[in-house]
Amino acid sequence: MVDAELSGAPLSNDRGTAMWKGLIQVTRATAKRVGEVYGVPFDWDDGPPLGKSRSPLLKLEPVGAQFKEIRSTPFVGAIRNCLVVFGWVDTPMGSRKQTPPDLLWILTLSSNDGEVVWNVNQDEIIGVSSIELAEQIVKQLIEYRDEYQKA
Repeated sequence: MVDAELSGAPLSNDRGTAMWKGLIQVTRATAKRVGEVYGVPFDWDDGPPLGKSRSPLLKLEPVGAQFKEIRSTPFVGAIRNCLVVFGWVDTPMGSRKQTPPDLLWILTLSSNDGEVVWNVNQDEIIGVSSIELAEQIVKQLIEYRDEYQKA
């Protein structure tokens, strides 16, 4: 894949879609390997059609990392952007602290020496593999939970 194919809507092509699905799988496996934090286990929800969440969700109660797709046409169009949203997970009690606010990671792809790599928020994380990004997602979720618990 050349840089020209990565400009515009890089996740709308087959390679980008495969990398997005691969990132989700690797993140799930990374969380499973870690197992739990502070006695709280990671939990995974696949999203539709069998899961309870709207899209794949890695949970570390009471927060989670939601893997969201922004499509050209809702539900069926090509994927334009991929997001990881760190935030509070709905509970039966329905209560939520107002802080910290949701944290949004906008993911893009770029080419680094012929290898397709991930970037987060343009320059927050640059040029990482799916494995490295999955580790960063798990780490960020733990940090977000710590912030949530302090608030």
